[in-house]
Amino acid sequence: MEVRRILTLLLALILVFSTLAGCSNEVKENTDTNKTVEEKGASNDQKGEPEEKQVLDVAAFEGGYGRGYWDAVIEQFEEDHPNVEVELTISPKIVDIIRPRLVAGDPPDYIYAGELDTLMLGDGALLPLNDVFESESLDGDGVLLKDKIIPGFLDYCSPLDDGNIYFAPVNMSVLGLFYNKGLFDEKGWEEPQTWDEFFAFAEKAEETDRALFTYQGIYPVYNEFILGSMLASGAGKEEVDKILNYAEDAWEDPKVKEVLDVYGKIASENLLLEGTVAMNHTQAQTAFLQGQALFIPSGTWMENEMKDVTPEEGFKYGFIPAPRLNAEDKPYVNSGFERHYIPKNAKNIEMAKEFMKYQYKAENIALKAELTTAVMPVVGGVELAKEYISEAMYNCYSVFDKYDAQALNFDWKVVPYVEVKVQEEFWNAINSLMNGDIDVDGWLERVKEANASVRKTMLEQ
Repeated sequence: MEVRRILTLLLALILVFSTLAGCSNEVKENTDTNKTVEEKGASNDQKGEPEEKQVLDVAAFEGGYGRGYWDAVIEQFEEDHPNVEVELTISPKIVDIIRPRLVAGDPPDYIYAGELDTLMLGDGALLPLNDVFESESLDGDGVLLKDKIIPGFLDYCSPLDDGNIYFAPVNMSVLGLFYNKGLFDEKGWEEPQTWDEFFAFAEKAEETDRALFTYQGIYPVYNEFILGSMLASGAGKEEVDKILNYAEDAWEDPKVKEVLDVYGKIASENLLLEGTVAMNHTQAQTAFLQGQALFIPSGTWMENEMKDVTPEEGFKYGFIPAPRLNAEDKPYVNSGFERHYIPKNAKNIEMAKEFMKYQYKAENIALKAELTTAVMPVVGGVELAKEYISEAMYNCYSVFDKYDAQALNFDWKVVPYVEVKVQEEFWNAINSLMNGDIDVDGWLERVKEANASVRKTMLEQ
């Protein structure tokens, strides 16, 4: 994976759309213009059906998932809503295409695209979606839609802290700790749930002629994929929020030191694969795949990224959340997701809400997985997708259901014009720790100094 993509995932996973822009031309069409209301077997007495013909204006980003899903789900939506005609505008440059309409106050009814929260929140141009998630899902099981979403994801859809949900999560990604499931199954080993259990594997690692742990040494940012979850589990979500927002008393909780001591133990007890700090991401991942280390942090892209590497015999991708300090601590999984929106000035708000809810219908979750391999952040969603995704991805995405884990978006607050970045001090000091140049106290001191520097800059702006 390119460095730029790594940084993008950590700073704002939502920005993936912008890196893909510029691939093809705008496509705008009526997806079902030849069908009449009568041909679709219209029935205006259906609940919520408009009495008059409506056109639902949908704008969608055409990225790596393509447009096949949108064509299919719109066709089904129109069959279920005979008086609705969906007009789809889809393009890799969808934000550029609809930007003039947003500025003019004539937005589409429904938008699937990145970046829009940063463009529209400040103008109060996004519709609060609380009632969408407080309503029953379209599966007919009486469950509120909010209770279908994996815990934690909706927490990151209220960026103004005013109690309102301004966008909705789709197409999740997860980051955590990979291991060789084939080896664990062969040996009858249970995945570690706590750090004590993790370190107990040091002896097993030695017996199988491998190191306990490795990471992408030249890019120590990979460690943040598990450190965020470790801090949330060990020191609490409130402490993580302080850290990500550069609070004055961030990093002061003794539990933070206790979490960082995990890395101190890896260094002091020589449990890191030799040569790790000089390896790039593919070198470290290759070493892991070929049986030189038991565990490595990474994300759901790793299987595809390393598809040309021949792993050790019997290798299978296994995935766990970051272990916890104590068994009773809540497990967290660093996660990302894409977003969809309804503009406040949309012309057909109620039908746009229906279309948004339609994306979370069980049959459409399966349809999306079949046509895109994307997995929705819905409880049990991975089981609906299982038939269409690889075993490796199934093992990754089932982490929420298997471990009752909560999603964590470890996303640093953006502060412009700062010379020191706390996150970079946080990542880069790990190599110094592993080289023996500093200890955990020194690591923590570097981070605190960076935090104080950023706060000073924030106050001066």
